[in-house]
Amino acid sequence: MGGIQVAAAAVPARVAEEPAGTADAVRCTAYLVFTAGTAGPQFIGVAYLEDGWPAEWLPNRLNAGNADIPVSAAFSNGELVIQEAFYGPNDSTAGPTGRGQTIWSLSGSTLHCQAFITRQPA
Repeated sequence: MGGIQVAAAAVPARVAEEPAGTADAVRCTAYLVFTAGTAGPQFIGVAYLEDGWPAEWLPNRLNAGNADIPVSAAFSNGELVIQEAFYGPNDSTAGPTGRGQTIWSLSGSTLHCQAFITRQPA
């Protein structure tokens, strides 16, 4: 990660409300990031989706009305790139119209992120 070739893996984890019938039941999605260690996988940290509608997350992201939804996640050039969809204030529960990208890189043993909105919600 971070331009350096490192054996790494990202395992998805999701928290959803029950019953979870629509996308708006998702409260949080994250990726648990590991690198190869001498005695097996070494946990580095948690990479999570960062775009979203700004006021949705304050003060506690688990209380947000809607959460960002991962579209895809993959390692590219040593970074974890997460493509995501997020709800805007006018979106219905049928699906979010905003799009974003969060890029996570590893510096030493610390994860750092950059978030970009690629399409504003309708």
